[in-house]
Amino acid sequence: MSKIQTASKLPTYLFATIEKQQLNEVLRKLKAVEYIKWFGTTSGRFDVVASFKGNDTQETYAAIKEIKSINGVVSTTSMVPFEGHVNPKENGERAMGQVFLRIDRPVQDIIQSLKRISGVTEAMAVSGQWDVLTTVRGQSYEEILAKTVQEISQIDGIRTSETTFVYKPTVAA
Repeated sequence: MSKIQTASKLPTYLFATIEKQQLNEVLRKLKAVEYIKWFGTTSGRFDVVASFKGNDTQETYAAIKEIKSINGVVSTTSMVPFEGHVNPKENGERAMGQVFLRIDRPVQDIIQSLKRISGVTEAMAVSGQWDVLTTVRGQSYEEILAKTVQEISQIDGIRTSETTFVYKPTVAA
């Protein structure tokens, strides 16, 4: 069993709901937030997702505060991982989905199972409404959905899941 990484090596994510008529302006302003690594529009309950360049708590808090102050941002949800797995070699210019998981088995067991699935580039334990945040890459959104339904949801210990797709991630400042 390979080692699970600690929070110092894992990305923090922010998911936001945006007023529809303000979406383009919010996206334009996100490009100027220095601590954002990348962001993109999403499907599902959120409109935008952003990943931060590091996990310095003061920098992250300042970036979240700046994002919340943008006109048109209705609400935000932050996911700060405390352990997990990231395979940066698998990240690239392919289709991207994020899968939120509720589990009823030890998180380390779930993360180890997720690591064995081709296309899973991140699997991180988070606190809050969800137990694990997983990033999946594939050649198409259909491939990601099939992988989520046929492989991820079949892992023993996963109670529920929700998948969002990230459209055209944009590298910020």
